[in-house]
Amino acid sequence: MYRLSVYSLCGISLVSSCIDGAIIPLVMSLAINYGDGSEWWVPVLASAFRMGTVFGLPTLGWLADKFGYRAIGIVALAFSVLFSFACIFVEDLILLAILRVGLGFFAFDLIGTNWINRNSIAPIQRRKNLALYGLMLPIGVVLGMVVSGVVDSAETKYYSWKIVNIFWCVALFLALIVLVNFVKPPMTNEEIERETGLNQSSHEQDNVPNPSETTKQRHTGWKAKSEELTASLSQRHDGKSHSLFGTLWRNINHFFLCVCFGITGGLLVTLVVMLCVEKLEFSSLDVSLTFVGFVGSAMAFVFLIYPQMVKRIGLVYTLVILMCSVTIIDAATAIVYFFDVSFLVVLVLSFVHYAGSISGETSNKTLLLEQVPLAIEGRVMGLFLSTRQCSMVVGSYGSVFLYKDAATYAPWLAKTFLQLFGLALFCNRFFWARRGPSEDSESVGLDLSGISLQASQDAKSEKSALEAI
Repeated sequence: MYRLSVYSLCGISLVSSCIDGAIIPLVMSLAINYGDGSEWWVPVLASAFRMGTVFGLPTLGWLADKFGYRAIGIVALAFSVLFSFACIFVEDLILLAILRVGLGFFAFDLIGTNWINRNSIAPIQRRKNLALYGLMLPIGVVLGMVVSGVVDSAETKYYSWKIVNIFWCVALFLALIVLVNFVKPPMTNEEIERETGLNQSSHEQDNVPNPSETTKQRHTGWKAKSEELTASLSQRHDGKSHSLFGTLWRNINHFFLCVCFGITGGLLVTLVVMLCVEKLEFSSLDVSLTFVGFVGSAMAFVFLIYPQMVKRIGLVYTLVILMCSVTIIDAATAIVYFFDVSFLVVLVLSFVHYAGSISGETSNKTLLLEQVPLAIEGRVMGLFLSTRQCSMVVGSYGSVFLYKDAATYAPWLAKTFLQLFGLALFCNRFFWARRGPSEDSESVGLDLSGISLQASQDAKSEKSALEAI
């Protein structure tokens, strides 16, 4: 039942995210058939879904904390079916953009992420499931692009968008049925605390050390340092109140890194579409297949390389290495653009960038989830995912401005400096967290040594007084 629930949630996220990517290959034909053909319809239509998620994710997170994830998940999917059905009959681009904002408002990403996090007690299983679930978003976006590209290439230019929406409306309705009947309800805060307490008490009764402790003893090298950094950051705030503002401030490095990933992701998607259409003269189906290659490279990295990196060096150093790699790739892309070597080389470098950034986002989100109190998990993750979507919207519009009004290498150069700054802030935050407990422990050790010295001196003075008597 547990595995079925995880795979069902991944499938629901896949279908929900397909709506985001379904419009990308059709934006030009939509602009020609229903609008004035302006290039500014590309970022408007492509980012309308994400604009809805900017407001919807924090709202759904707050409602889920209050009413539960199952009820809010069912309501979100039901509204998604209604909005997708309404898109079938749209003849105006402005109304279409409004409806897509509504679809984004009820996006399932937040509900599924926290649902899986609550039902995965073991850290290893939780990280594996979150990595799998995080991969569903780009796969769904590309799957939606492929379906739209196939329909658009079948000589149905005027009716392509209607046919695509009929298909995804049926898919969302089936996803709603799966959620109601086949997904195990998420554990409540009390159930999680009771389950964790039972696991710890069973180990104490059997005189068997806790697996987390034995695992910590076996950690060596980079992984040991990574786990110590994460643990020290969590332990420093165990005694503090679980206020929303305090939690956001303590994890500000994760949010800024989310902004970096979001802006660069929005830049990358829009730039690749423009590059394929204007420079390489790809058709809508060719653009879709290009993004299939993007997601294929990300899948290979997530399933083959990413788990081994986390296993050997831990989440913190995995994220640092991925950020360094992505920054170097962006710098290389800017150099290639500057010397006008080949646009195919830019496309290949973009493949590598995409694989590294998807895994980096998964690491950043997992690290944040492991430090957020359960009572405010929905609100924190809603703001976190909303920040990412808002950043992607900024990246989509920024790419059009930089690509048209500046040198062609400007977007890639901007991405390089942005990610360098995010990497520096993230590293500084974790190294500060590592120094903090050591400094605290040293001060505690000095206090204890002073107390013991004073006690020994008092004992000697008492002994000498007794001898004198």
